[in-house]
Formats: sequence, structure tokens, C-alpha cells
Amino acid sequence: MNNKGSDSYKNIYMTTGFICAFIGILLVVIVISLVVFGSFGKGSDVLDESSAPEISVPVVEESSVPEISEVEEETLASQIVFEQLVVNNLSVYEGKLAVISAENAPAVPSDELYAFYKFGSEGSAYSLSGVRIKVREDARTQFDAFLAAFSEAVPNTGLIIDKGYEKAEDLSTSDLSGGYVDLASGYSVKFSLLSSNYNFSSTELAYLYEQAYKFGIIRRYSDNKETVTGFESNPRLYRYIGIAHTQYMSTYNLSLEEYIDVLKSSTEPREYVSSLEDNTAYIVYYVPMSEGDDTTLVNVPADAARYPYDISGDGSNGFIVTVKVSLSE
Repeated sequence: MNNKGSDSYKNIYMTTGFICAFIGILLVVIVISLVVFGSFGKGSDVLDESSAPEISVPVVEESSVPEISEVEEETLASQIVFEQLVVNNLSVYEGKLAVISAENAPAVPSDELYAFYKFGSEGSAYSLSGVRIKVREDARTQFDAFLAAFSEAVPNTGLIIDKGYEKAEDLSTSDLSGGYVDLASGYSVKFSLLSSNYNFSSTELAYLYEQAYKFGIIRRYSDNKETVTGFESNPRLYRYIGIAHTQYMSTYNLSLEEYIDVLKSSTEPREYVSSLEDNTAYIVYYVPMSEGDDTTLVNVPADAARYPYDISGDGSNGFIVTVKVSLSE
């Protein structure tokens, strides 16, 4: 009976040993699998970080960023020999670009004014309110060409030149409040309409403010410029200032006051090729008036025949020089 019990215990011990050995072997296999095939919890469809493709982020090198470089070509002004001209400071209130007020309006000599009726375009392209309407000669020439082109493009509108040069003291209070003191410059005219078929808001009359710049003429007080000009928009008042300036003003939609501020903002001359004239360029620069003196020294081309120039006051404290350069030489 004791031998049988002993055999039973031996069988139990052997079975237990085999089970423990099997479990041990199984644990060793599992550990080896984890080491070889990855950590617990990773599926077979998850990529190992070391095998994941890298995302390429483009890097902009500093050397590849375009830089704005100065123009290397020689400027027009550098090709011209300049000399100093003595200019009387009182003339700051005179010229094509001078901003006129009742306090600083110049008295234009009668021999510098020319009547339209002695000059009108062939075929009476436009009408006048009287025979004594006068402006400075260069203004008269350009207004004549402008209105002849207008009449051809938009005939029978009844547009007339109502007023030309007027002395500031002869203008009424309402004229002064409406900005018509600009007539005292000798470069401005006031338009009116004989016919009631049109008004200055009519589409047909849009030609006036759209095409005027091609003749060196501006609408003196345009829409939305009241804060800088000091006057309400006025579709009747136009002024000749010169082709050298109207191209720039038209491109950037500037009033005369804004244009002068642009010129004042730089000590360097502005140079550009005219799109309104063949083989022509302009140099425009501003010269501040000398304070405490009666005169100002202004640099101008020594060869005025080759480089014709014009000096205009700005109406307050400086001069604007305009030099015409022929590009065909």
C-alpha cells in the first residue's frame, strides 16, 4: 500500500515538472518573439519609425530671394551740365503749377495774355461767351487743341469757354468760395453749356476729364479731393499745367496739391519717358525757397537750347523745375 502511494507521488512530481518546463520554454519563446518582432501592442500594419518615409520641407536659401537693386544705368540728369540761376522769391506765386489763393494771386501782365477769338480752331470747333476771354499763350494753344479734339469726338454739346483770366479782386465772393480764384493764374478756364440737352454729368462730357491730361490739362477740382484742395468738386474749371506733369498725375489720380507734395517729398529728380510725345523724356525736381533771403539759387541746364526748362513756383515755399530731354539725339 505504501509503494503505491509513493508511485502516485512520483507521477505527480513528474507531471508537474513537465508542465513547468513547458511553461518555461513557452515564456522563453514569447520573450524572443517580442524582441525580434516588436513590442507588445503593435500591429503588423504599423510602420516602425525608423522605416517611415521622411517629409521633405523645402527651404528657401537667402541667396535665392530676389533683391531690389538700384538702376545701374546713367540718369538723364547726370548727363547734363547745370548752372545756378538766381530766382526772385516773389515769383513763388507764379507759374503753371502755383496753387493760387486770394491772398497770393499774381497780377498777370496784359502783354502775356492772349484772346481766344484771335486764335480759335478752323471751323469754329468751340464757342466763347465773349471776345475778351484771355489766358497765357501756352494755355490758349493747348485748350484750343483740346476743345477741337473734343468737338470732333463729341459734336454739338453746346460747350463754351465762359471765363478765362480774372483778377482776384474782380471775382465775386461766390467765385472765390467756389475755387474760381484759380482763374487768376492765367492758365485756367471755366466752361459752361449753351444747351440744356446735356449737363456736366452727362456721359458725353466725360471726355473732358478723361482726355484732358493728353493736352497737359487737368480738371482743377476733381471728385473726392475736397480734403486736400479745400474746395468742392467742380466739373467746370480746368487748368493747363503742362504735359510733363499730367501724365504722372493721371496715372496716380493726383490733385495739383497732392502732386506738389510728391515732388517735395524727394530731393532726387524724377525722370520718366513721356507716353504722350515721341522720343521725349522729362526731369522734374523741387527746390525749396531760401528762407530769410530775397532770392533762391536754382540749378538749371547750362545749355537751355538743348535742354529747355521751365521754372514754376508752387504757390507757397518753393520752385518746381521741369527739364525737357530729347531722346532722339
